[in-house]
Amino acid sequence: MSNNAIKTPLPDLKIRPGWYDKLTPELLDLFRPLDQEITSNRAIADHIIKEYELNLSEDERHNLETYVYVARHLLTSEREQIHANNMIADGWLPLTDEAARDVYKRYGREGRIQVNADKDCDFLTLKIDNVFKVFVTADDKAYLMKPRASTKGISILYFRNAFYKVINK
Repeated sequence: MSNNAIKTPLPDLKIRPGWYDKLTPELLDLFRPLDQEITSNRAIADHIIKEYELNLSEDERHNLETYVYVARHLLTSEREQIHANNMIADGWLPLTDEAARDVYKRYGREGRIQVNADKDCDFLTLKIDNVFKVFVTADDKAYLMKPRASTKGISILYFRNAFYKVINK
């Protein structure tokens, strides 16, 4: 990492009410370049401590690690919102349980949709970019199935950043 990546002075590390949902723009700007380059929250905190030559108490270090966690969550939310806006601009629709039921009502078992989504597993994220047919059970739960499958669908609830396009019009 370059030495001039962090140029802003280190803000106050005391946690205030509301820290969990909002950080100052200065704090986010401090964490933004580190978010893509360093993978773990603790490593980011260690980098900041080394870069600023800090001598922190245990509570201050814990606060810094908390700020790193919250900042990374907010930065991920920003990236996901930008991705969602781009997908909608390209003609994709957000894939929800209700949207899948609407496709099923309109096309029945012949309804096919192109799905673009992420699926989180234990230690990895799978990118889903496939054609599925929609199936709705008797208790009104929507599932996605491979086009030639007759059983075993995937619940839509397992997807994150999910978008779809209807194939049969």
